[in-house]
Amino acid sequence: MAGIATEDSICSGHDGFPPRKAVEGDASFIINGIPAHVDGMAWDFHSKPDNPPHNGVGIGEGSFFINGKPACLIGSPVSCGSVIATGDESFNIAG
Repeated sequence: MAGIATEDSICSGHDGFPPRKAVEGDASFIINGIPAHVDGMAWDFHSKPDNPPHNGVGIGEGSFFINGKPACLIGSPVSCGSVIATGDESFNIAG
């Protein structure tokens, strides 16, 4: 079981690109005052020297859906190559 990702989750970073925050959440599903992060929702831009900045979207997984979209979990991928590193572990979902 893994904790659910939220609008303020942080990713792992990748290939020298630093960690950054998720910037979207589904306001219809709130965990401890913070919207849940689901499949297709945006992450902030990140950059490193001599490389263009890029953003990404969370990739939901598992069997828990919010408004028809799979929830993102701690450990779920971000489309740019990061993984979701933080979330709310008080709400766990079996993958």
